Amino acid sequence: MYRNSKRNSPKNEGVKIIIKSSVTIVQSRSGSFMDDFRFIFMPFFLLGIEMQEIEDCASVRDSCRACKKAGIRSIVRCFLRNFIFIIFTLQILVKAYYVKIGEEIRNKFPVLIIVILKVTLYITVYRKRRHILKIMENLNQELKMFPKYNLRKIKYSLIAFFTFTTLFCVVWSVMDFHFGCGRKKLQPYLVGILLLKPFFSYFIEIIDFLFDFVGIIVVSSFIVFYMLVCNLSRIFFQHIRDNLGLVRALEDFQKLVTLHEETLSILHYFEEQLSFPAFITVTLTMIGIFRCGYSVAFIKDNPTFLNAYLISSMFLYMLFQLLLVISGALTNEAADDTSNVLKRRYNKDFKSPKMEVDFSPYSLTLWRIYRMDRSLIIDSFGTMLTFGILFGTLGK
Repeated sequence: MYRNSKRNSPKNEGVKIIIKSSVTIVQSRSGSFMDDFRFIFMPFFLLGIEMQEIEDCASVRDSCRACKKAGIRSIVRCFLRNFIFIIFTLQILVKAYYVKIGEEIRNKFPVLIIVILKVTLYITVYRKRRHILKIMENLNQELKMFPKYNLRKIKYSLIAFFTFTTLFCVVWSVMDFHFGCGRKKLQPYLVGILLLKPFFSYFIEIIDFLFDFVGIIVVSSFIVFYMLVCNLSRIFFQHIRDNLGLVRALEDFQKLVTLHEETLSILHYFEEQLSFPAFITVTLTMIGIFRCGYSVAFIKDNPTFLNAYLISSMFLYMLFQLLLVISGALTNEAADDTSNVLKRRYNKDFKSPKMEVDFSPYSLTLWRIYRMDRSLIIDSFGTMLTFGILFGTLGK
């Protein structure tokens, strides 16, 4: 059942699983959890990503109305998806053109990389849309074991984070579009190529605005979903630890083991499907932080407004990175603690020749390259600081 447990937790290598879960995770769309956190799906739909299965009209009583509604949703989704892909294509072409003709390639090339990473993240999330829905359904099913648990605190905190990032993107994109934010230096190149038609320079500004808006929605929506899965997993682990001291019978202990196994299986599926988008997000935020910090620290002719814009963007990227990495690190720590507590209680009171249990947890990683832990925060910022000093010293 735990195929990679030995690799992630070598200290528990000698134990094998014999207890198997007696509960099957059933996919269900009903329940207050799915209704409360439906706001996670709304931004994805605005990006042309439909995660819910379309019902068969023949199996619905009010088939005419259902077919019309499904048809409208399908048309809107198709339009949004194609529109976003057009924006992405134009943005990549424009940034690649800037890199080719620009005098300061070192300032333009990171922008192209950021654009490519945002497009890659969107495409990856689009391809994983069914897996995201399945993870939500599995969490919904497991939360039915906690009918009295109040999720309002988690819900409102995630809504506040998503609202803040969206408003930040809108405000700063509008200001960037209005004031130019340094793009005026690039307009002579573009206007010269496009037969001195200033309309195209404003068209590029609009494309930049739309791309920035879509990019921030993709990143913040994925981080909201990542934080939600991590928070709920920690709730399950905390429930196991809180109730372990009350367990006296083997049957009750097996129920906690079953809950532990179900939670780990959800985390394993989550890690298997979405570790690559997590890696893209962390890489994107690191490049964004480095680029903004380098521009503020070493480029002296930047206007004051541009520096304010770059500093704010740097803190937004930093917020993205910290929220994702800290969520993953805390979840790994909770999984490790729960496994160790269960193992100690098993060895002390419930050990039997007929029953051997492996409590080795799965670990959330960045594309199976780096395990999520607190040291990742220091490592990432240390890496950026080192490269900043090198570029600042040798860049010219």
